[in-house]
Amino acid sequence: MANNTLLEKYYVYNKEKEMLAVYKMVDLAAKNDKLSFITDDMLIVGCDIGSETHYIRAIDIRGRELSRKAFEFSDMAEGFEAAKA
Repeated sequence: MANNTLLEKYYVYNKEKEMLAVYKMVDLAAKNDKLSFITDDMLIVGCDIGSETHYIRAIDIRGRELSRKAFEFSDMAEGFEAAKA
């Protein structure tokens, strides 16, 4: 691995809602440029978009997960309102 790359670990969920680890090579210079706008008072939320069901999870700026599991919500107005709350 070159000095300017990083192996990142991501967690994804399969259809059986099992958490799987995925690894990806990342260019550090490009990553730092993309993340430079994040400040200490921000909450980072990732969303997995599905055809009918979506999942979101929040982390803090240090990458610590702020929930025990991903929040599941439907592709309906009520689901989006529940995710927003």
